[in-house]
Amino acid sequence: MPVTRKSFAPLSPVAVKGDVIVMTKPFGKELAGRLIEAGGSDGIAHLAGPPHRKQQARKMDMSDITRIEPGAHFAAATGNGRTLYISGQVADTQDGSLEVQTREVLAKIDELLKKGGSSRSKLMFVTVLLPHIKDFADFNVVWDEWVDRDNLPARATYEARLAFPSLRIEIAAVAEIG
Repeated sequence: MPVTRKSFAPLSPVAVKGDVIVMTKPFGKELAGRLIEAGGSDGIAHLAGPPHRKQQARKMDMSDITRIEPGAHFAAATGNGRTLYISGQVADTQDGSLEVQTREVLAKIDELLKKGGSSRSKLMFVTVLLPHIKDFADFNVVWDEWVDRDNLPARATYEARLAFPSLRIEIAAVAEIG
């Protein structure tokens, strides 16, 4: 479907020139979704703003999403060709120490990174959940041995109650594919 002024009439302020949509204010998810749906003749809605904020929205269908180890309620990881999202991983050895559980969880993350076409060096963001924040320093000892020191990801660590009292850690991650 060609992009037209009518396609975006209720979404002012929007100006359309050919297949270029000029936005003068930030747009939310709803507008971004409509831009993708309305893609130009090449299936792409081209967005133009101030010179430093040019963006491009790619038309995507659900077949572009890869699900790794899907389970009853969620997949262990999902990818869209560019980004890999790893669900919170916990240890199978629930009676193990923090060190044992952390090593097991990091090994699971390594395996999911590999299955998703990524690696430790491509990690962008990691979320760590600890039921006891007092374990933070002990966790960092194992983390520092595992993480790619030349490509450190952003990371957030929270104290949080986990699904079972015997769990000592849960880790979720986002990585670039490729």
